[in-house]
Amino acid sequence: MTYRNILLTAALLAIFANPAAAKDAVQSSVSDWTGTPIIQNNGNPDAQGTFAVGTIQLTYTVVGYTFTAGDFGSFKLNWGVQANYSGGQSTSYSPDLTLKIEQIGGSHLELTPSPAEFNPLSNTAQDTSVIDIAIGSNVPNDPALNCDGCTLVGNLKLVTDPSGAKLDTVTNVQVKLVLAHPDSCLKAYNFITNQDTGSEITTTTLNVATNGAKKGTVTSSAPGQFSDDVLVANTCANEQDFDLKIALDPNFETNPSNNAGNAVFTYSKNGAVDQQNFDLSSFGLGTPQGQQVCLRNVTIPADSSFLATVHSQVKKGTVASALPASKTFQFAAALHQTSNSACAGELRTDVAPGNPVGAALGFTY
Repeated sequence: MTYRNILLTAALLAIFANPAAAKDAVQSSVSDWTGTPIIQNNGNPDAQGTFAVGTIQLTYTVVGYTFTAGDFGSFKLNWGVQANYSGGQSTSYSPDLTLKIEQIGGSHLELTPSPAEFNPLSNTAQDTSVIDIAIGSNVPNDPALNCDGCTLVGNLKLVTDPSGAKLDTVTNVQVKLVLAHPDSCLKAYNFITNQDTGSEITTTTLNVATNGAKKGTVTSSAPGQFSDDVLVANTCANEQDFDLKIALDPNFETNPSNNAGNAVFTYSKNGAVDQQNFDLSSFGLGTPQGQQVCLRNVTIPADSSFLATVHSQVKKGTVASALPASKTFQFAAALHQTSNSACAGELRTDVAPGNPVGAALGFTY
């Protein structure tokens, strides 16, 4: 064998013996948050519950004239290693490899992780940190931080040490608190009703299979069909317009879903209606909107009310042990400032009692 052939053979053996190296990456999601934030992954409100690459945002609306210092709430930051995420040198795991959760600048909104450090030992590592949210003691006394629409922002990043271990961290977390002064002439309400009777409900009972192939999963609920209702009353002197984004709890789906049927209906009527005097029959016939939960260019004349109903149901086959530990389903609706913006961009700050507005539905099984 010639010297040239020997070199070629050695090169081929090296290629097949050492497949292309690839780096692993830490990816994250959030869960079990307190309150009713709007969750957006990379600006996408439909991506709740997924492992996001980029920035996960939690946006809360705080109704009042000033922020209150101290504890505000919490959420869970879940992380896991995704193997072979990108090309490059292979990730090196050792007992010295540390994953840290750190706040990036700012003192107005304090984000405290517990625990704040982990030791990922392999490409199957995963764990959870509880993030406590607190408003800084200097905030309430600073008028510049307490205007109508003023926003407090806190950012977290995940970093690895040493960086030479080649374990990428591709997700940041951002928490935003938006102050809404309670003298707004747009009034928004979110509540859940029995789709069949129209009566408001605050709890539901889930039926979970105890044997057979469906053991441990949700098979039905009582009632079986729900309506996620969003009511907006315009008490302003002129007409108001916005985009309305409705977010079902991740364990729910529209009914019907993924077909040509209508699950969403919109209504309007003269006069300002609130949740206490709500009567669906007084709105007359609704306009079918398919299954879209982003309603663009909603226009409400002065002294009028707008209603959107989303017929929905608990997802069949949901694993009961994966349901929220709080035994509460969370729904939300947000009024976006710019009409025809595909339900994106800034939220309106002139909505009472807050924007986004949320609804809670307790459950037992």
